Amino acid sequence: MVPNALVLLLLASVLTYPLGGDAGPIARRMLAKEKMTVWIDVCITYDRRYIEISPYSSSPKDFRHYLEVLVKAAELRFRDLENTEVILATTRIEELKWILPIIEGDSSSKYVESDETIQKLTETRERNQDYYKDCDVLLFITGYNLDTHLIKDDKTWHGLPQQGSVCRSGSVAFIHDNGKSFSGVHFFAHQLAFLLNASLQISSGYYKSLMSQPDISFLYNVHLKGRAAIRTLLETRTEDPQNNNECWRDVPFHCYIRCQWTI
Repeated sequence: MVPNALVLLLLASVLTYPLGGDAGPIARRMLAKEKMTVWIDVCITYDRRYIEISPYSSSPKDFRHYLEVLVKAAELRFRDLENTEVILATTRIEELKWILPIIEGDSSSKYVESDETIQKLTETRERNQDYYKDCDVLLFITGYNLDTHLIKDDKTWHGLPQQGSVCRSGSVAFIHDNGKSFSGVHFFAHQLAFLLNASLQISSGYYKSLMSQPDISFLYNVHLKGRAAIRTLLETRTEDPQNNNECWRDVPFHCYIRCQWTI
């Protein structure tokens, strides 16, 4: 069973991002907007390595439960979007039999090339549009380490999807998770915020971030300007007649009716 105490810890681990500067006017504008609900169906794929490291993989029920909690924990990072409610539902869970691009490190380290994997996920969605039509976001989880610890010259990290590409072929996310303590929640929340058009900002002297620093704390969420950018994207797409059927406007069926599991 997934430890109940750990689940409760994750469900409680949200803290408002520190405000300052022009935060007051932005917050007031956000609070004056009409309420909007965003439903996002997440399709989860994982590799063989993830099965190998997960202590729950021997029980399909526990394995599924763990992944559902991971998605819901990411949802809570968006709990304070003023008058905008983000609801995530796990729609499909299946193994993706890929050979991942590996970066050879020293004798004790190997990392997956995450930029190349993001591109491969995008191309997979483009080639199989009918199969992934119910996937608002395609999340790929690996048990291998990623190269996201390497910082680019522009102070961003590797493996970011296309900004603002939710509901499109670029609506993909790629994370590492240790299979037992929800270590991938932070990066999934980061990538989902980026898909929803949140902007990057300097959160430390080392790199740009959407939230608080990775690997430092479970207590974080989207910064205020990012929350405003998310709402602007949703409003702009909704008001465009060509985007009347944007994926987040579809209310998902209950997962036990609709979801597909191949574990």
